[in-house]
Amino acid sequence: MDKQIENRKSKIENNLLLLCCRELINGDKGDEIKNILKKDLDWDIVLERARKDNLSPLLYYSLKRINGCFKALPPYVAKELKRDYYYTSARNTFTYNELSKILKRLGDNGIDTILLKGAALAEVIYDEISLRPMTDVDLLIKREDFKKTDEILNTLGFKAKDGGPDIYEAIFSSYLNTFDYTNSRGMAFSLHLHWHLINSSIPTHSYIDKINMDKIWKDADQISISGIKTMTLSPHHFIIHLSEHALRVRHSLNRLILLLDISKTIQRFNDRLEWEELIKDSYEFNLYRMVYQALHLNKIYMATQSLPEYVIDRLRPARLSLGEKIFMAYAMKGKFPAGLSYTIHLSMNENFFQKIRFIYRTIFPPIRIVAQRGGSITSRFKISHYIFRIIEVFSHILKGILNRRVHRGNSL
Repeated sequence: MDKQIENRKSKIENNLLLLCCRELINGDKGDEIKNILKKDLDWDIVLERARKDNLSPLLYYSLKRINGCFKALPPYVAKELKRDYYYTSARNTFTYNELSKILKRLGDNGIDTILLKGAALAEVIYDEISLRPMTDVDLLIKREDFKKTDEILNTLGFKAKDGGPDIYEAIFSSYLNTFDYTNSRGMAFSLHLHWHLINSSIPTHSYIDKINMDKIWKDADQISISGIKTMTLSPHHFIIHLSEHALRVRHSLNRLILLLDISKTIQRFNDRLEWEELIKDSYEFNLYRMVYQALHLNKIYMATQSLPEYVIDRLRPARLSLGEKIFMAYAMKGKFPAGLSYTIHLSMNENFFQKIRFIYRTIFPPIRIVAQRGGSITSRFKISHYIFRIIEVFSHILKGILNRRVHRGNSL
């Protein structure tokens, strides 16, 4: 194992998860995994962290594939991992079955769709759909198709729980670009309907308008789900999007699966990945700082062999900000407190006044945005809306601090 990582990972439970991820990507960690299984592992910690990082199905799959490893597990651990694996398989199978009905209805009505994140990853990127848990489906449509899509989803039993068409025209695109749909028939997943690649509750003025959505649609790949045609992002846009998603403030790379997603995407598209396009669009979309951090840490943690060093070098900012250095310092110690990537978002606002505006707008966004996040569609000012927002912001900070204390000294 890479010395830089080994020196920062004193917990063998974390190393087991990391090695299983690397085994899935590079296929050369079997002997190291066998050796680590001979040590005195705390299996309750292994299960807890595997589930927290959405890796328990992968752990089952990896240990089953390496001769003798699965038999080395305590019986209760083997049982739990097997349960998680088959539960994920059944849940994802059900989700894709229901998703195909939605895609067919939308396609029959001339509405183009792009699958994002989990639904695209499990089907297109991973070796089996059982390996990538997902609790919701993210679907990108064109902005002009929103109202028609909403009507079709309503006929299928889906309703927007956070306003829908009632506030759609008033939503500020720099804060919110999705609605969350739930199904009255009790389906086991929610549907996040996007009309932009970016969705964030913090202001995204520094980059959202620079993302060329026409280019995103033009470059998208055709795929099929249960025989129904849809699309996924092109390989280079897929990686850019996964990097941005992993570094959203609420995520801050706090789950190992977020780095593994990027590695598996690079591996899956290695023979047709246009690295020059990725570099060019990362700069054009003003997301290069996020893509740099995600790929740099990916190289360190996942040891992705098909990720060229020159790509990371060319994405590296000419000068890392203090916030970026803070994030990287924590990351190199295997610590990813919730909300820490806010320092990167802050860095993307160039001058002092832009940074002050960014902080102010984080705490005090437009009233409709705060109201919508609180489950209201009003445009009238209510002090309760901003109290809710302040509580939301500082709860993320407090959660990060508490998480740091609980896991002090622990790695990914």
